[in-house]
Amino acid sequence: MNKSKFIKQHLIAKGVPASLTADGSSFWYRFVYSEGKEGKPLVFQSPIKVLIRSFFIYSSVWGVCMWFMAWRLTPEYWPIYLTTTMINGFLIGGLQFFLVSKAQKKLGTTRWENWYQENYVPLNIAVSATE
Repeated sequence: MNKSKFIKQHLIAKGVPASLTADGSSFWYRFVYSEGKEGKPLVFQSPIKVLIRSFFIYSSVWGVCMWFMAWRLTPEYWPIYLTTTMINGFLIGGLQFFLVSKAQKKLGTTRWENWYQENYVPLNIAVSATE
């Protein structure tokens, strides 16, 4: 089992939702949530940064999709469209903020480096010793 799958399974076993254990291997994750090349899971990122990124990305994507599907037929209501786009981005960002904060409280730490040293390195030695 590779390192990223092991870490993901370990976080899920600790009660973290699977959606917060992404490790940066997908393009969408790297585009939206990546804080660098280390690929730390979303649960170890700042909830405020997650809120801001989610707000801008999801409101933009939703607004563009709605424009091409429905709103272009009646462009005179653009203030309503802009408002609903921002509300949608804030709601999705707020949900991500809540989930990340709740998972961080459940884990008891917000630092990727500390959690990695405490949980992965000793287990890695134990796993390799049994093989």
